Amino acid sequence: MSQKTKKAFSLIELSIVILIIGLLVAGVVKGQQLYRKMQLTSAQNITVSSPVNRTADLKMWLETSLKSSFVNNINDGDLVAIWNDQKLDQKSVISPSQSTQANKPTFKENVYNGIPGLKFDGTNDYLPYDGSFLVNSDYTIFVVDMRGSNKSQNYFIGGSGGSPNSILHLGYRSASAVTQAHYFNDMDVTITPTIGINQIYLHVFRFSKTEGKFYRFYQNDHSLNYGDAEQTSPLVAYNGFVGRGGGVNYYNGHLFEIIVFKRALKNNEREAIENYLGQKYSIKIVR
Repeated sequence: MSQKTKKAFSLIELSIVILIIGLLVAGVVKGQQLYRKMQLTSAQNITVSSPVNRTADLKMWLETSLKSSFVNNINDGDLVAIWNDQKLDQKSVISPSQSTQANKPTFKENVYNGIPGLKFDGTNDYLPYDGSFLVNSDYTIFVVDMRGSNKSQNYFIGGSGGSPNSILHLGYRSASAVTQAHYFNDMDVTITPTIGINQIYLHVFRFSKTEGKFYRFYQNDHSLNYGDAEQTSPLVAYNGFVGRGGGVNYYNGHLFEIIVFKRALKNNEREAIENYLGQKYSIKIVR
């Protein structure tokens, strides 16, 4: 066999190898896409069968897995002008919205276990909403988040105002503490062990005019409970923000779900919602 023939065979063999590698890579990518789609479909099925809409006094349900949560054909990297309320009573929807382009958060695909997230940049992204339904009211609020910074005053829910009991602040008071505050009536809770960034967390905030404030925190294999029976002053006014505490205190991170009830849920009702969120986001609920 001549040297030229040997080279020809080597080139043919090399081409076959490259083709096989290309097919394998394409198969792996396709497999990853199918797996992510399966994860998202599972999250959607868990969402629609959840007890959220079956629990009385639901006022706002924001989540990121369902197509109906955002405008049609939303894509990775698109700015979000409105986060659609998912409660069944569409006559009283409360859908946070933003008309200013520079202040819109970003839709991000496959942030956690195939589930999209809403990215707030910590600089100027936020979605205003009418929070007046919480005035002089008990409440229970569930939040699933993944903070992107350990900065102080990193609030995922806030509002505008400056008088006592006129702003609901929920989020990170500092790198290691979470707050449930009505402005001048604050309950700060230090989380141990130390919490990090880019990790999924479940927060539960409960308020009762007779029993005070109560906070629960969940991450995998860990939970924390804290209450203050003396914190019984309700909100007297509230113009709400998602992704901004107020002033220049903007949230840095991803938000996945916010569920708001206009009453203090019973323990079994609260636990049912916690179990749903734990299953959806693979957070082990330890009580």
